Amino acid sequence: MKRLFTSVVSLVTALTMLTACGGSDSSGDTSKTETTTTTQSSQADETTTTTTAAPADSSAPDESSQAEPEQTSSITPMMWEITGENGAKITMIGAMHALKEDAYPLPKKITDALDEADILAIECNVTNITDNLALQLEQLKNMYYEDDDSLKNHLSPEVYEGITQFAKDCGSSLALYERCKPWVISSLLEQLAMNQTDLNAGLGFDSNLTEMAQDAGKEIFELESASMQIELLISLPDNICELMISEYAIGKDEVVKEYEDTYTAWCKGDYDFFADGLDIEKARETAAKEGIEFTAEEEALFEEYNKLMIYDRNVGMRDKIKQLLESDKNVLLTVGASHFVGDKGIVALLEADGYTVTRIDY
Repeated sequence: MKRLFTSVVSLVTALTMLTACGGSDSSGDTSKTETTTTTQSSQADETTTTTTAAPADSSAPDESSQAEPEQTSSITPMMWEITGENGAKITMIGAMHALKEDAYPLPKKITDALDEADILAIECNVTNITDNLALQLEQLKNMYYEDDDSLKNHLSPEVYEGITQFAKDCGSSLALYERCKPWVISSLLEQLAMNQTDLNAGLGFDSNLTEMAQDAGKEIFELESASMQIELLISLPDNICELMISEYAIGKDEVVKEYEDTYTAWCKGDYDFFADGLDIEKARETAAKEGIEFTAEEEALFEEYNKLMIYDRNVGMRDKIKQLLESDKNVLLTVGASHFVGDKGIVALLEADGYTVTRIDY
């Protein structure tokens, strides 16, 4: 089953790693917790300052005295444009919540879209989470099992053994996280997998655009609230969490390859790659080639996962986009790439409502 790396809510790494996976032991003591937000902010600052090259001496009119513009990256993530009746233009770009350094500086097409926008619309502003103690406490309360309950009691032996080996191959141990609930473990495994690549949440597409927009004094519009995203994660049933977790039981090398393939597809704006990742028929074909046969229960879980994590949220995002189209302000909007694709994606939902959505070339 193809990893839906870009479809996971934007808080999974930034928020869950804040308390669970920075070094807490199995007792649930967070006194040793190490947050990722400081790292993310510093990396974002480093990235965004290279987006626009400044003249070596702004007071000198001689062009020979100015620095050469820094060459931008060649990434071409999926981009669309839609215009409302009042003339408001929304540029939509599929995001990936963790990128590599070679994605920066961002192409001029993207930075121009941000410059022209009055508003940056994103899934959720992570900086609001780190400033909200109540939200952090709510998350912390729901991260650990009580009494003698543990992760092992909520996963099949096969999956538990597989992810234990995955963690070991990544230089970690699940023994440190035995009291963590499956949704937390999913985030931990995601972080371990990213550590085997050059992908970094601090270089995330949407988080860096947020930094740039804030520096420019632009309005930030959230399509989803922090409390909604937290509740979504906390309320995921064990069988859905196990489906997410089981993808790491296939082995480190296979997982790393899927992450690399996803990054490559995102950089190229490969619509079919992300659409196929949501297609049960494609998933069945891929599994068959690997000698795996989906059970009816697994297929039902696959569809339920897509409904909870993608399709239901797409409807809410569509509604917020329509709200933005009623204004007279230009918007740059970015959410996970998987939210835009397929017949239940944001683009299809807007077209079904009569809007013309145009794919933009670089």
